[in-house]
Amino acid sequence: MMRDSCCVPHNTNDLENIFNRKRAESEARAYLEKGADKRIQKLLAYFEGQSAKPFTVLDIGSGVGGAHFELLKNGLADNVVGVDASSSYIASARQIADSLKLTDRVQYIQMDFAQSPDSIPPADIVILDRAICCYPHLENLLTPAAERTKLYLALSYPREVWWLLAFYKIMNSIRRLRKSEFFTYIHPHADVHRIVRQNGLLPVYASRSGQWQITIFERKE
Repeated sequence: MMRDSCCVPHNTNDLENIFNRKRAESEARAYLEKGADKRIQKLLAYFEGQSAKPFTVLDIGSGVGGAHFELLKNGLADNVVGVDASSSYIASARQIADSLKLTDRVQYIQMDFAQSPDSIPPADIVILDRAICCYPHLENLLTPAAERTKLYLALSYPREVWWLLAFYKIMNSIRRLRKSEFFTYIHPHADVHRIVRQNGLLPVYASRSGQWQITIFERKE
């Protein structure tokens, strides 16, 4: 297992400050007390029926680790690389890994993945759970994620519906008035599919959980 790495990320979209210690600790407590939420359960359900497991996993924008911890606990993954721009989320994920006795199967890297993707190796499953909505440059994030996908790319991202588009627009307007440097994005689903397809992946599973669209893509090359 590789030793944990850490580098100072470029603070794109103010991710380091928005996803701070208070938020990370709150999400970590929720996961330890209640387990994975419905979005994560739906995101990972497809892999239970696949015969190639256990998988290697790259979790981009990994947060406190709920998605990859579920894969590890259920025997669907044997090792994970978790990448997140927030040092607080990385710290909370490491604490959870320690409490679950999974530290020898997880490597955490604090970085903006889109800034230095070449330093991250490919994996069977690449996960971006609620990640692309927090990043302004879709192609810079999604293209290298797709390139590093050996088998499956698992995405959850905001649904492209009028009421959610209106809500995001209002929230971003409020943030501008407050001089926030953080904004959220509903990238066009057509662009998401175009980028992924250009990298040899095709959709094989789709679902929804509240405001989230869930799509699994499989490499067909």
